[in-house]
Order: sequence, then C-alpha cells, then structure tokens
Amino acid sequence: MKQKVTIGLVVGSVLFSLLVFYTFNEMTSKRVSDEQRYNMLASLLKEEVKINSHDNLQLHGFYIPYFRSQDETVKTIILVHGYSVSSAYMLHYLRTFLEHGWDILLIDQRGHGQSEGKYASYGFHEKFDLDRWVSWVQQRNGEDSIIGLLGVSMGAGTVLEYAAINQDAKFIIADCPYSDLNELIKYQIWQRAHLPSFPLINAVNVMS
Repeated sequence: MKQKVTIGLVVGSVLFSLLVFYTFNEMTSKRVSDEQRYNMLASLLKEEVKINSHDNLQLHGFYIPYFRSQDETVKTIILVHGYSVSSAYMLHYLRTFLEHGWDILLIDQRGHGQSEGKYASYGFHEKFDLDRWVSWVQQRNGEDSIIGLLGVSMGAGTVLEYAAINQDAKFIIADCPYSDLNELIKYQIWQRAHLPSFPLINAVNVMS
C-alpha cells in the first residue's frame, strides 16, 4: 500500500511540474503583450494603488477617475481579470464605463501582473483580496459611493465568491465563470499540458 502511495506521489509530482512548466511558458509569452497594453495607460490620468492582502502580499492596481461635479455620486467599477493574464487585459472595458461616468479600478490578482504571490487559488484567497479592494474604494470615495464588480473567467469566479462573503457591491457582472473547480482543473491540465488529469488529481488528493 505504501509503495502505491509513493508511486502516486512521484507521478503526481512529475505531472504537476510539467503543468507548471507549460503554464510558465504561456505566461512568459504574454508579457510582451502586457507591456504594450500597459503603454495604453500612459496617456490616462490615473492613480497607482498598492494594498496588502490578508496574508501580507502586496497587491497592485490602477485607479482611473471620471471627472464629475462635486454633487454627483461617485460610481466605481472594479475590473477583475482571469487566469494567467493581468489587469491590462481588461482595458477594452474602459471606454464604456468612462463614457457613462464611472471611475475604474483595474486590479492585478495575486500572482499576476505587478501583484505579489506565486499561485492562483481560483477565488479561495482572491475573494478576500477583492474584499480589501472594495474597502479601499469605500475609504477613498465614502460609504455611500456606488461600487460594481466585473469579472472575466477566473475573475468572474472571484466576484461570485466575494458575493458570498460581502454584499457591499451594488451589482456584479460575471462573464464566463466556472461552475465546478474539479472540471476546471481537468480542463486546464489538458489544455496547457495535454496530459490526463486522473493521476494528478488523485495524487493531489492523497497529498492533501
């Protein structure tokens, strides 16, 4: 029995290493694109923001204000990107919200962009990170300000998980969220490493 468990751990470790290798290569290949997208922010008036997560990671974001009269209610949309990209991949939403009078907070999720962290937890830790971003907006604009959330892919999962712990957001837009984490992991393993998920998931279950 111990021999089977040992073999399972070895196989799982090898498969996990291959998955990390393919994922790292994909993220590295997208850095050039990220740099180009971030250059688009250079012409915008913005505020660079850094906050600390509940587990002491430094999280990075950009706050882009909309110029309004003093008596107007401040409205802020927080844009939450998906896995293996960064806040730069949410830039195509800027025009729509700015034209309708919204401030915009672009955040880098942990382990992405300029935020600290090595791994994504698909919402487990990220929902608490988002809670801190919402609190930062409330401190900046007041408790009566309006806050909305828009998340894509893993970001959609993050905003939905946040909604389960806090209802301070007035609305949530979840674009292509996942409904089953195990199925998502299986899909990512196949798409990124072209490997069967069965031994890896079982090995992880044994280790946990």
